[in-house]
This record gives sequence, C-alpha cells and structure tokens, in this order.
Amino acid sequence: MEGLNSAGSVKLKTAVALVAEAEASGRFPPGRLIESTSGNLGVALAVVCAAKGYPLTCVTDPNTNAQSVRIMEALGAEVVVIDTVDDNGGFLQSRVKYIRQRLAGEPGLYWPNQYASAAGPRVHRDRTAQSIFGELGHVDCVFIGAGTTGTLMGCADFVPVEQSDEVALAQAAALALARRVGDQPMAQPGP
Repeated sequence: MEGLNSAGSVKLKTAVALVAEAEASGRFPPGRLIESTSGNLGVALAVVCAAKGYPLTCVTDPNTNAQSVRIMEALGAEVVVIDTVDDNGGFLQSRVKYIRQRLAGEPGLYWPNQYASAAGPRVHRDRTAQSIFGELGHVDCVFIGAGTTGTLMGCADFVPVEQSDEVALAQAAALALARRVGDQPMAQPGP
C-alpha cells in the first residue's frame, strides 16, 4: 500500500516526521534542508518540501536511480551526486562528509539526519505498526526492508510483549547488518 502514496514509498512517513522535527526544533525554517539519500527518502522529502515551499538539497551517489533523481529535481530539489568511494567501498560516508562540510560553511543549512533522528523510528511505531497491528490483530510475520532500519525499529517497538523474543532476534540481525554496511548513527540531527 505504501507504494500508492504521493511519494511512492514508506519513506513519506519518515520525511513528514523529519520535517516536523526540524520545524519543532526552532532552528528551521528559515534556511535549506540538506539530507543524504539513496533515492526514496529524497523523493519523499522533495514532495514534503515542495508542498511547504522549503528549499532542499538531496545528497545522492551514482547508485541512485536516475528516475528518482529526475523526480527530486522536478519537485525543485537541488541534487548533488557524490562519486567519491568511502573507506567502506560505498558512498554513504562520503555523502555524510559532504553534508558536514556544507554545514560548516553554510549556517542556513539544517540536516534532519535520518541516521540519528528518532523521528523516523517513532513515526513507524506510531503510524506504520499501528496500522499493521491495528488492522490485522495478531501478526505472525512482518517483512520490513532494512536500510537505515528506522521502519524496522519503529515497528519492533510497537510489537506486543508476547512476540518480543522474535522481535529481539530480528532487531539484532538488522543491527548487525547495518553495522556491516556502515549505516551506524553518526551524529545528532540539526546543524
């Protein structure tokens, strides 16, 4: 069902939550949001920022789907493609390094930081998991993709106590995977 929302993925919930957290911080607006994305979150943030009139910079890499880049740009986002391979053999750390450099030189930037913000997991606990368990009742199994693991962790926080052993196993596996690919929390949200 999430693929049918206006941003095309579950990341719309994360984007709404990250922007709401930025607004509530008192440090944004004014200014420009900047966020690292491999695609779906960038599209979702571009949808939210276009609706609110906020400028947005999406920091991507060569692995980002060209269609996602075109959608971000069509919605008014500046898209920066980082092609420097990091020490882990990917681009994530290079994208984050770029954002930190921009933050140091541009005081009007605000980084929601999907990797460290509690807003993502919280919105998936309060909305995604609420929908799943509220509509279906007892659920034997839920398959959730694990990138930054925000959706997984948020849904896991909602799971009824009688299913907590299975959830703990899934959380441990997701955290091990995230550490292996370098998606560890890196900083607090904001400038």
